[in-house]
Amino acid sequence: MRIVLMYSYLIFSLLGPSDSPSAVTEPGDSQLTVLGVLVGADTLKTVQEKLGAAKPCVSEHITRLVYKVGKETVLFESSDIGGGDITGLALRPSEARPACNPSSLRTGLVGLRTDGGVHLGMPRDEFTKMFGSPKRKKQNGTWFYQWLRTENLPKSQQQGVAQSFPGLGTTGSVDILTTVKARFSAKGLTYFYISRIKSL
Repeated sequence: MRIVLMYSYLIFSLLGPSDSPSAVTEPGDSQLTVLGVLVGADTLKTVQEKLGAAKPCVSEHITRLVYKVGKETVLFESSDIGGGDITGLALRPSEARPACNPSSLRTGLVGLRTDGGVHLGMPRDEFTKMFGSPKRKKQNGTWFYQWLRTENLPKSQQQGVAQSFPGLGTTGSVDILTTVKARFSAKGLTYFYISRIKSL
């Protein structure tokens, strides 16, 4: 896991001027894991080692890998501010316009789900049992959640930061921003996105 150098005001700018972190408990690692790939722990390289080769597509500062399982796709993204780690994932129907051409997975699975149980087609009430009511709803119907917390760095990582960025004067802590987005239709969940970014 890499720690990214990014000042705190950038984290708060992601929240937006009228937003504050969601009150419901922050999702655990199980909701950030699909097909054995964990956001914040795996990289573009380890994703392909686990799931097979896929052609990365790059848009601005984000690199994506997309895999197709049955009628669904899973997208893994790695942003520049993620330091090389996977910073987010998304589940969506395969007929939706993909961010890049998906690679097919040879698996007995007919659908995708996070280790925490999120899957396309799940009803709204089941989703809100996991995540609570959304912090806000966008005009396109997207449910939006965010959590921001501060975590103390282990001494070994503090030393690594001090060596990489001499004179920075790190406080020994890291900000962790988790974002969830979801969309629904009459048939249930049609889009799920979750990301986690750690920064000094």
